[in-house]
Amino acid sequence: METSRWSLKGKYIVLTGATRGIGHATLTEIVKRHEPAGVIICSRNFKDIQRVISELDDSRKVVHGMECDVSKEDDRQRLVNFASITFPRVDCLM
Repeated sequence: METSRWSLKGKYIVLTGATRGIGHATLTEIVKRHEPAGVIICSRNFKDIQRVISELDDSRKVVHGMECDVSKEDDRQRLVNFASITFPRVDCLM
């Protein structure tokens, strides 16, 4: 268990681009090693979000997904609104 100041244990995280590449690898490491309080992932494709969440097994209970294109201002605002409704705060945005 990570106990350093860099630990994400108990943190609320918003992770963009989490369905592929570095974002997906980051999500996998966070849920396996850091025991976050909650994670919101977003991607432009909701089917990809569903696939990734289903791959996480027991971690699904802390991972929420949302379709979002972060290049669009309206989508970014929806993501912020979703995070503020879902979590008491956001500790980390990646």
